[in-house]
Amino acid sequence: MAIIDTLRFRNILVDGDIAEEAPAQQFVTALDDTFEEQLEGVATKDFVRAESAELQAELRAMREQILRALAQAETRMQRQMLIATGVILTGFGIAVGLITGLT
Repeated sequence: MAIIDTLRFRNILVDGDIAEEAPAQQFVTALDDTFEEQLEGVATKDFVRAESAELQAELRAMREQILRALAQAETRMQRQMLIATGVILTGFGIAVGLITGLT
């Protein structure tokens, strides 16, 4: 993929008597190749958009996992509180029974 308009640049060099045909073409080709090499690691808009969409999907999945884990933790805590309440009420009932039985 040409980074610069090599034909136009070559024409400017040749038509402006800056360089002969062959050296002008070699210069323009070398310049274009250099730009291509330098731009290989540069992110394009499409790449950034794709990465952004991928990250958003990962974040949504992580959010769902966290919400599921929180719901499970809440359910476990409610069960433990229910059991603890039952134990306390049973102990209270036994204590009341012992107190009333002693009187």
